[in-house]
Amino acid sequence: AANVYRISRDREFLKTIFDPVVRTTNFIEELCARTNALHGPDTSFYGLLAPSISHEGYSKPTYSYWDDFFALSAWRNCEYLALEIGNRDVAAHAKLRGREFAKNLARSIRMTTESLGTGLIPGSADRGDVDPISTSIAFEPCRVVDVLPVEFIRATYDVAVGQIDLFGKPGFD
Repeated sequence: AANVYRISRDREFLKTIFDPVVRTTNFIEELCARTNALHGPDTSFYGLLAPSISHEGYSKPTYSYWDDFFALSAWRNCEYLALEIGNRDVAAHAKLRGREFAKNLARSIRMTTESLGTGLIPGSADRGDVDPISTSIAFEPCRVVDVLPVEFIRATYDVAVGQIDLFGKPGFD
């Protein structure tokens, strides 16, 4: 919705989508509250969305960072749209919650990476998996790369390059 508005600058569209965007971010708060009811602030789950199977690679509910990247993007887009429509209260709430969510997400990614001891960014907080392709959505379309630990990015994508088989053999020869 935010990208459509950024391109179109259609004020009628903004008025139409604004309430659903706000309701969506309110639901994000509910999903995080579900997680926080089960896990304390000293865990890698705290502040994240409740587990889901929204990521195609997971067959059981998982604390997928894929979902959290989209949720953080939603908070930031809600703030932007609220400012555009002139609703300072919603903008302030979205900014506060977005910063809190980003802090929890960055902490979780770092905690999970360090607990795995791999130096690689995991795809989820609970599976110990590394999925550079799903991590890439933090760059685009979500544009939330600021939550990724910079020192682990290159190694994470070096692993991905080594796994690509373009010519019937491992890696690039």
